[in-house]
Amino acid sequence: MAVEVKLLPRADVTVHEEVARMVEETMKKYGRIDILVNNANLGPYILKPFERLTWNDLSQKLHDEMKAAFNVTKEVIPIMKKQHYGSVIYIATASAKHPVPPGAIIAGTNHSLFMHNKCQDLRLCQRKRFDKI
Repeated sequence: MAVEVKLLPRADVTVHEEVARMVEETMKKYGRIDILVNNANLGPYILKPFERLTWNDLSQKLHDEMKAAFNVTKEVIPIMKKQHYGSVIYIATASAKHPVPPGAIIAGTNHSLFMHNKCQDLRLCQRKRFDKI
């Protein structure tokens, strides 16, 4: 069985205008979007004991990763709604549910992505799923 891999335009997913352009180009080229995989691990992978963390460490990581997931999902959901079909997959580490020290920032951002997906309106698509890898 042959599998066709389709490459998408590149974009900085933390910049809404670039995401909008990426989605527009994808729709022009392929005519539909069936699957969205949010797999953005942005910025440094911070592993420090809590006592050495700064608010800046946490806020930047949380801001970048949530903004990326928000921007891409916000652009793609209306397309999936119009198609009456789509799968949204968020990839996160197991630390979203089972944190280990010193991974407070990784666990926190991954759990935020988990909740972001869980709290979305499930009526937007006929099929929506959350996969944690």
